[in-house]
Amino acid sequence: MGFEPGSLVGFLSSTSAPSMKVATIAKESVLFGAVYDRPGASKEQLDLEVMQPTLAYLRQLQREGFMVIDTTTDSDGRMSVSVLPEGAVDLTEKLKEIVKTTNP
Repeated sequence: MGFEPGSLVGFLSSTSAPSMKVATIAKESVLFGAVYDRPGASKEQLDLEVMQPTLAYLRQLQREGFMVIDTTTDSDGRMSVSVLPEGAVDLTEKLKEIVKTTNP
């Protein structure tokens, strides 16, 4: 295809801003454990004791400018982003347009 293996990954990793604040959280694992530790808890109790504090903490990190990466991974080892700093821009559609083929 004309790509050297890992060349795009290498480029992207070398272009990250040095002052970027990035944090990781194994959110799924923590939430599963918190629910497991509360057998018989009602939906309302879980919301009050688990979900609300979790969301408050993620919002705090967002206000502090952190990009929080949820370290739950899929079978291919990909991670998902759970919170982005205010003003973050999704450039996915622009990249799709750039690499779109002109052939039908």
